[in-house]
Amino acid sequence: MRKRRLLLTAVSALILVPALGAPARAAVPQQAPTETLVTSSYLLTGPEYLDKHGNPTQDLTDPAVQQKLAAVKSATRKAPPPGPAESHRRALADGATYGTRSERFAGDTDALVADDITPAECRENSELSGRDQGWIKNHFSYCWLGVYGAVQARCVGFVCIPVGGFSARITLIGVAYNGLRNVEMMPILDQVGSWGTADAGFFTFEAECNGNPAGSCVTSSDEVTRTPQQWENDGESTLYYFSPANEPSEAAGEQIAYGTFDTEARFRFPQRTLSDDGPSTQVRFDSAWYLAQKNGSIFNLTDPWLSYDVNDQDVKYSAWNIYNAQNFPAQTEPIIAGKDLPGGSAAEPLHRMFKNKTQRKLNRTTAVRYCNQRWPGYADLGQDCDEYPFACTAEGAATGQYAVRPIPAPDNQEAGRRLGSWFSADRIIDGDAFYVRIFGAEGSAPEPPGGVPVIPDDTIDCGDGAE
Repeated sequence: MRKRRLLLTAVSALILVPALGAPARAAVPQQAPTETLVTSSYLLTGPEYLDKHGNPTQDLTDPAVQQKLAAVKSATRKAPPPGPAESHRRALADGATYGTRSERFAGDTDALVADDITPAECRENSELSGRDQGWIKNHFSYCWLGVYGAVQARCVGFVCIPVGGFSARITLIGVAYNGLRNVEMMPILDQVGSWGTADAGFFTFEAECNGNPAGSCVTSSDEVTRTPQQWENDGESTLYYFSPANEPSEAAGEQIAYGTFDTEARFRFPQRTLSDDGPSTQVRFDSAWYLAQKNGSIFNLTDPWLSYDVNDQDVKYSAWNIYNAQNFPAQTEPIIAGKDLPGGSAAEPLHRMFKNKTQRKLNRTTAVRYCNQRWPGYADLGQDCDEYPFACTAEGAATGQYAVRPIPAPDNQEAGRRLGSWFSADRIIDGDAFYVRIFGAEGSAPEPPGGVPVIPDDTIDCGDGAE
C-alpha cells in the first residue's frame, strides 16, 4: 500500500507541474460514462458445436462462451418452394435418402411398422440431425439438433460485465402420419441453464407452418413460451397442425397441400427480446384414395428407396433381373444399342404411375409381347414375364428402354406385391420419385426352373390395385 501511495503522489506532481506557471482556468465538469445493457443470442448446429453424441462441445453456462457464440452468425436457410420437382432437387442436394427392405412386407402384411425418431436417437446421430436441414429418417420422422443461448451484459464505455444468461440444447422432433393429415412438432429443451437477469425472462420456440395453398396448414398455436425454470422442470412440448380436406375420393383427387415450417427461437429479457431463425423443413399432405390409408402426411424433402435381396428365396429371380438391368443393361433383352435404364439411384429415379392406366397397360403389353416372341411357351413352364422398369412407373417398357426375362411366377408376383405394399405404407403416390437397391449380388443369376403352367400374365402389374 505504501508504494502505491508514493506512485500516486509522483504522478500527481507530474500532472500539476505544468499548471504552476499557467493562468488559472475554470474546471470543466466531467460527464459520467453512460451505462447500457447489451444483449445478444445464438442458435447454432454442426460438429463445431455438437460432439458425436449430440452434446455441446463447449460449456454453454460459461458467460465467456456465451458471449463468444453470440458473435457467431447463425447459418439458416428456408425450405424450397413446394412441389415434387423442388422436393427432389433439395433431397439430391442434401443427399437425403432413406430405405426400406422389401422383406418387411413378406407374407400378408401391408403395414410398415412405425419407426419414429426418439430424442436419444436424434442426439446420437448428430452427424445427421446436426445439419442446417436436420435429418429426415423416413417419410414420417424428422429431427434437428442445436444449441441456443442468450446473454446480457452491463456496459460502461468499452467495459462490459455479463449480468445474465440463458442456454439450452434444443432437440426438435417432427412426426407425420400415414392415416391422418396431421403433423406434430415437438421442441425439447434439456441442459437448461439460467442466471442473473435471465431468470426473470422467457424462452419461446415457434414453428410457423405456411400452407400452400393458403389455409392448408392449420394450428391453434404455433409456439410455446415458458420461463427458464419451467423449461428446466419440463423441457418437452408439442405443437399440433392439420390440413383440412374433403372426403377422399377419385373425384376429389389427391388434394395435395404443402406446409413449409419456418422455426424461430426467442428469448425475452426484462428489457429486450432476441430472436434467431431455426431450421426449416416441409411436409406434404394428401388424400390419395387408392392407398390403404387414404389420408396422410409425409416429410417430403427426401428420396426413398426399396430393396430386394438376391439371397431372399422368395424374390431372388426378380432381384437378379433388376440388378442386371441396372448394372448391365446392354446384356439384357431386348438388345438395344445404348440402353441405359434408370432407377438405381436418387439421381436417376423411377416415378410411380397410378392414374394413367392406359400407359400402365401399354407398358405391360409391350413387355409381354417381347417375352412371347423371344421365349414362346414360357407360361407353360410356370413363369411370368418379369420386366424392369416396373409397369407401374413412367419409365416402363412403352418408353422403348426396358429389360425382360421369364422367371418363376410366384417370385415375380411376390416382388410385385411387396412393391405395391410399400407404395401404400410409405405413401408413394402418383408421380413420386423413388429408386431400387439390390443387396447380395455376387456371381451370376441362376436360370429359372420349370414349374406349373400359369395363366398368361398380360394383366399382372405391380400389386397396387390399379390393374
